[in-house]
Amino acid sequence: MNSNSRHIIAYIAARIASSRQANAIYSYETNNFYSFSGTINNANINIYDYTTSNYITGANISGTFKLFDYHTGGHIDVTVLDSRRFKGYDYNSGSYFDVTANESGSVQLYDYSAGQYFSYKL
Repeated sequence: MNSNSRHIIAYIAARIASSRQANAIYSYETNNFYSFSGTINNANINIYDYTTSNYITGANISGTFKLFDYHTGGHIDVTVLDSRRFKGYDYNSGSYFDVTANESGSVQLYDYSAGQYFSYKL
């Protein structure tokens, strides 16, 4: 999975876990902030990533957000296991991922294709 997809997934997980309306996430991988606008709720995700000029949209179908990433033209599934744990699959890269987020907005994402953890903070 590429770093752009990772920071998008981290942002979504952090927003859900923290219930905060934050408009940016910090990536310790790239040492950059990524700015967003849009909505994330139990039914839908519609966000715009200003840093990469990317739109991500999708709906929650039986506990899994079925997302479309306009930048890559690929689909991403994000399954909400509970309010702090998520798992998913990035169809563009063929990569699975696991995410743990907490109420403070800290996120750990494990990317199986990279074989490592990546850290983020709202």
